[in-house]
Amino acid sequence: MSQQGCFSSQLAGDQAQLLMLDGDFDRSKAAQFEQALEDALQTGSSQVIVDLRGVSFLDPAMLGALVRGFGDAAARGDQVAVIRPNPVVWRAFVLTGLSHKFAAFGRLDDALASYGAGSSSRR
Repeated sequence: MSQQGCFSSQLAGDQAQLLMLDGDFDRSKAAQFEQALEDALQTGSSQVIVDLRGVSFLDPAMLGALVRGFGDAAARGDQVAVIRPNPVVWRAFVLTGLSHKFAAFGRLDDALASYGAGSSSRR
């Protein structure tokens, strides 16, 4: 049985907003995700980490929402990174070429360290 996707947000370290996704994300959640990302960016932090480790399913509409949200953030000079989901979900990023478009990390500590160093390297 699939779990409907949900979002939560909290401060990570003292510099970044962490947006955590958990469950299944299909087109019905895309607009909500875009709003959640915008809300995270409106907290005053220009650095947001989207934690996808809890995602069990991500459809093309959600991939599109990620691309739009990250593009909007970059246009404003904000930094957005992802913590990679499980390998099955990450494969959608690899097959579409999106794995190279986002700063992607295996752990929260690595993403936070990249902000501290001012780096956008992929790990």
